[in-house]
Amino acid sequence: MQKSLVFLEDLVSKAGSIPYLKDERKLKQLITSFKTFVFKLAAQPSSTKEKKQTLSYLIDIVSHIMNDSYNKKEPATSPLNQLVEFILFLEFNYQTLFNYQLNTPRYMAELLREELKNKHPTLHARLRDKGIPDNLINVTLKPIRSNYEKQKNIRFYRYFYLSRYHQWLDEFLSTNCHFYDTECDLICLLISRNLNTISFQAYLTNYIKTLLEKQPSPLEKSDILHNLKICLSDLPRTTFMMYSNKTPSTKSFFQKAINSRIQYFDKKASTIQPNELRESQKSYSKTRLQTSLKVSHLGILCRLLHEQGHIINASSTELTNSLATLLELKNREQISPSSLRNKFYSPDEKSLKEFKSIIKTWDEKINEILYDLNYK
Repeated sequence: MQKSLVFLEDLVSKAGSIPYLKDERKLKQLITSFKTFVFKLAAQPSSTKEKKQTLSYLIDIVSHIMNDSYNKKEPATSPLNQLVEFILFLEFNYQTLFNYQLNTPRYMAELLREELKNKHPTLHARLRDKGIPDNLINVTLKPIRSNYEKQKNIRFYRYFYLSRYHQWLDEFLSTNCHFYDTECDLICLLISRNLNTISFQAYLTNYIKTLLEKQPSPLEKSDILHNLKICLSDLPRTTFMMYSNKTPSTKSFFQKAINSRIQYFDKKASTIQPNELRESQKSYSKTRLQTSLKVSHLGILCRLLHEQGHIINASSTELTNSLATLLELKNREQISPSSLRNKFYSPDEKSLKEFKSIIKTWDEKINEILYDLNYK
């Protein structure tokens, strides 16, 4: 590591001299030397912390050179652009060693501000054309708007987030096929891309509140929250990037908000459910059908029937309540609707594997029946 530092200091002493900034050939040689240094640094057996400190020193020096050059009355853009490419190369190839807390060189920050300023009106118009509500548009574009309007230092973590953020929005707006509706899909995108701004988290809180107000009973409210929880779990893992490093990730914030409300409405529903169950039992006087399946298997079956659209006239709660009324376990034990409902929303890995084996057996039986139809 000490040899690397000596080598780096020798390179830095050259970088500070005027010929290296004015002579394009010498600047290219210098950048090649910087890259060689980084290759050797990454291959060394020293700790990640030491490597990160050394690379931070190099990035800081390159930023200092760029700022000095940019502060001149007529800065030469060609050397600046070559140094920008070098920093982008480092971030792309050495993310685990890159120090995202350092300030972005002013030249890079100004280029980003100009790009964001040009993008803002186009993105605003396209989001409106997609039918996105104005309050969500404002929340979505606030990071872009606030960062081109304020002439503050931009740390690397925010620079790289913003430089990708408008590209994510472009890709979303270029897609005509949406899994849910455009508003819901945009929310999913912003959560998965970890837009952890206070304004977006406030929007999500109000979004949950609005959804719940439309539901007449605690059971329906709990169903909505459980479905949101499933939707969250299906989103891709949050990347290491986030808009702010001072607030929690949007996904964890949303999950905590949902879980706390689920506990509240499940508790409230449990006091109502026995009465509803007694009413359903009065209307169902036939002998219950016995099943060899476990409650956990039935929960998975209900979820497949519900999510694949095979039951079209019942909510998930109505489906699990009906099945609990219709069936009993092979030891004649009655099925608790709340237990079945919990297994619907929270299947365990063992039960999923067991049910997968059951489906495989069904598949083999269907093949036997097909064989009998075609060849006997």
